[in-house]
Amino acid sequence: DLRLMVLGLQALLKELGIDQNPKPLEPQAEDYCVVCYSPVSSSKSSLSCGHLFCNDCWKNYLLSKLEDSQEGLIATCQQTGCLLKVPDSIWRQHLDPESIKFYEKALNKSFTEDNRKIKWCPNPKGCEYVVETVDPCAVKDIKCGAGWNSASIV
Repeated sequence: DLRLMVLGLQALLKELGIDQNPKPLEPQAEDYCVVCYSPVSSSKSSLSCGHLFCNDCWKNYLLSKLEDSQEGLIATCQQTGCLLKVPDSIWRQHLDPESIKFYEKALNKSFTEDNRKIKWCPNPKGCEYVVETVDPCAVKDIKCGAGWNSASIV
């Protein structure tokens, strides 16, 4: 019976200590950040994996990842060996407004560079607009939203 097999699997996972539905962390006085070893009674955060870090260590970790260029955008939990990716909400929770702008620019740059059909405007003076095309090989004339036209460079 399939139901019996599923119930058996759930019991086995529970016996092995593998929780299929982790609960949010309750603040406890004895919690310590595993990066700086300071007590973290209320200023702490964790991902759904439950690995606990103080908010200062989260901020420093994410800022260091931003410095790693686009590779840093694929940040994972700070716990060694944990591969859970840091969601957008954690980035926004721990970064100041200026760093969030830098983070958003890096996300846009990463998306643009990874997508064949979206490219940055080729304006030689620099531009923050992107060009989208159905066939990247067929693009001959680009009219930028900032008023620049590729035909003007002939």
